[in-house]
Amino acid sequence: MADRDELTGASRSPAALGPGQPARWRPVLLGALAVGLVGLAVVLPGTGRSSPAWHLASEVVTVTLSCIVGALAFVRFYTHRDRLFLFIGWGFLAAGALDAIHAVLAAGLPAGGGPAPDTDLAAWSWIQARVFLSLFLTVSAFDRFGDRDGGEAEEARIYIQAAVLAAAVLGLFLFLPVPQTVWPELWIPRPWELLPGGLFAIALVGYLRCGRWRTEPFEFWLVLSLLLATLGHVAFMSRSVVILDPYHDVGHQLKLLSIGAVIYGLLLSLHETFRHEAAALRIEAHAHRALAREVEVRRAAESVLQRSEERLQNFLESAHDLIQSTDPDGLIRYVNPAWERTLGYSRHDIEGTPLLGLLHPRCQKRVSDQFAAVLAGEEGGEILAEFIARDGTTVVCAGRATRHVENGTAVATQSILRDVTAQRAAERE
Repeated sequence: MADRDELTGASRSPAALGPGQPARWRPVLLGALAVGLVGLAVVLPGTGRSSPAWHLASEVVTVTLSCIVGALAFVRFYTHRDRLFLFIGWGFLAAGALDAIHAVLAAGLPAGGGPAPDTDLAAWSWIQARVFLSLFLTVSAFDRFGDRDGGEAEEARIYIQAAVLAAAVLGLFLFLPVPQTVWPELWIPRPWELLPGGLFAIALVGYLRCGRWRTEPFEFWLVLSLLLATLGHVAFMSRSVVILDPYHDVGHQLKLLSIGAVIYGLLLSLHETFRHEAAALRIEAHAHRALAREVEVRRAAESVLQRSEERLQNFLESAHDLIQSTDPDGLIRYVNPAWERTLGYSRHDIEGTPLLGLLHPRCQKRVSDQFAAVLAGEEGGEILAEFIARDGTTVVCAGRATRHVENGTAVATQSILRDVTAQRAAERE
């Protein structure tokens, strides 16, 4: 039930905790498994032999499962680039290739034909495949234990390590004389089995010390796989006197179980990764929808603002009063068509020129003081300005000015004036 809860993400009991939370049942399971297998090794009878066909079938299944591990590990690596999975992928693929050689030799079908090989050659081919995998997993354990960058990939280095280790192991197998692999008179008839068993044990200790197996589902199942592989070699294969005896069979079954544990751990890890990716995609889709709504609202607001600006522009352009805007330095920044028609200046001609330069000298000081008061936020009173029109005539305008403020600072004055020249002339008469 705990394993099913890990796969489905459920958490119905303290023993079924997802990634990132320690699961108390994990060390208990590892301890119970170790004790049970050691006990089995003690009571297992050493007589009897299984079928050669079963042995061949188990090797074929081993090669198939190793390829599955490699494929799943590469999918997991390229989903989230943690180099542990690159180690797992290359390690099991190369070990699967070496196991295929062992399967051919054990079946008596060497690539070049000829008679079936002797027992030592078949056993030596088994050991070289297991030495490679155990050595590669040991390297991965040291890499994991010393990880300081979150497992980010260094693909080239791992490719080189896999190639060098595979070439070294295969070279030893091809060029060294085939050693004796079984000493029936010894209490440990197959001492060579202690080599991969010891390497698997070192990898096991490395991953245990790393501590991630307590919270990460994949690393727990990898630790369990290393425990099965270690005991398979040390407690069973090392005590096998002849091929296909009970110790030999249990050792091979434990190898299959250890690969199966890695596959299960990879499936858990992929499920968790895809679940997180799906959640991230849902959040991203929600964010896109929210952004789309915001864009629509902003477009609607911009449309309203544009229509308001158009109405304001139409009002300014069609107004009969003279409307002008000057900056704090007194330079003209805008005049409406009524202003242009009344004074005879073109907007493009006078934009950026001083307003005071268009006023009669006798009113320049007074108008300047009034605009300064408006910019300071004071009441400037009614403005009475005498403009010098383009044709040299004097145009008297009266009105009021206000200031335009942005971020607390006055940036312009805006004036609405009317032509009172005729009215002033009538008053003088």
